[in-house]
Amino acid sequence: MKRWMPVLMSVSVAVLLSACGSSPGDPAGGGDAAGVKDEHPTGDKGDPGSDPAGADTLTTVDQVKAALAADHASADWYPYLADITLETYLGAPVLLLHVTWDDNDTDYQGKNDRSFAMLVALQDYDTPLTANVATLDGSGNLFGAGSTSQAGAMPMSARFDLPPAPTTTAEMQAWLDAVYGPGGLVKLGPGETWYAAITSIGPGPDAPLTVTTTLAPEDRLGMTLLQMALQTSGSALLESYAVIHSGGFGSSGYAPPGEPGAFGYYYFP
Repeated sequence: MKRWMPVLMSVSVAVLLSACGSSPGDPAGGGDAAGVKDEHPTGDKGDPGSDPAGADTLTTVDQVKAALAADHASADWYPYLADITLETYLGAPVLLLHVTWDDNDTDYQGKNDRSFAMLVALQDYDTPLTANVATLDGSGNLFGAGSTSQAGAMPMSARFDLPPAPTTTAEMQAWLDAVYGPGGLVKLGPGETWYAAITSIGPGPDAPLTVTTTLAPEDRLGMTLLQMALQTSGSALLESYAVIHSGGFGSSGYAPPGEPGAFGYYYFP
């Protein structure tokens, strides 16, 4: 059985920002936590995850879809699963579960329970596609479900020789450039626009670490990926930070400092 770990720490506080002040609002990633439940099985950095591919290995998204349809079509959560695709987020492969609920559904516990049930169902299959699993809801909110070292995937902190956690806003820009920029350690996917959208990183009126971008207000996915990238730095600056989109508003939050890459996706060698 796979052993899972949550993908990223979620922002614990988020508000809508303006140049003059702040007002309550939803986090960029939505109302749920990034990990679907506190009772995720935990991952193990020492787990080699080198299961050889066999005849029963699912190697395509279509095979995963077919397996879930055959085994779980009668499950309570199955009607909420609209599609499955394989995406590249922060340069890592992510099996994306497109779910039908959205911001109008305020049953957060129900959404968490259904997401967790989908993850549990996936863990029964031998497939390298579940190195990272996430959900994308009908309002465009991305939530990390879990990552596993099966098939040789490993934590970001083990896969890359990451720079030390940045301690100033200038170092934060340099860290993102070294890790995610052109020629950096991580090669971003063709649809990842969040890095190029950064226009400035520095202190701001609402947070000591303020990232200003050209991301559109409706680009929740881009805003979330940028926040996730910041969190992978492990910087203490994230104790108070803000990300501003092109409309002059955005999200702010808190994330605890830690080892760079500790709260990132899993990557293949």
